[in-house]
Amino acid sequence: MKLLVRFDVDADIIDVPQHVIDKKDSICSKFYKWLSDKHNHHSYWVAFNNGTKGLCFRSDALVEWLNKKVLNDHAEKALILEQFVAFEDHTDLPTIFF
Repeated sequence: MKLLVRFDVDADIIDVPQHVIDKKDSICSKFYKWLSDKHNHHSYWVAFNNGTKGLCFRSDALVEWLNKKVLNDHAEKALILEQFVAFEDHTDLPTIFF
């Protein structure tokens, strides 16, 4: 099933099992909690010149997390279908927003 992952100016479309869409709000919260936990050493942290860290991610981070943490025991996996699409063209799709 298609899920629109919306960012400030555009969106990505990913394919996920229906049960992910059914629980998309809860899953989104858990993903963001994992992503923003400073103890997690993933590749989505960026270092700034002043020594602070920040997050830089797109739907690839969500897909990676879904496949490792939510769908690890499922045959169906999440995958990216399209990137940098106009979200206005896909208002019929279930959506999460970052």
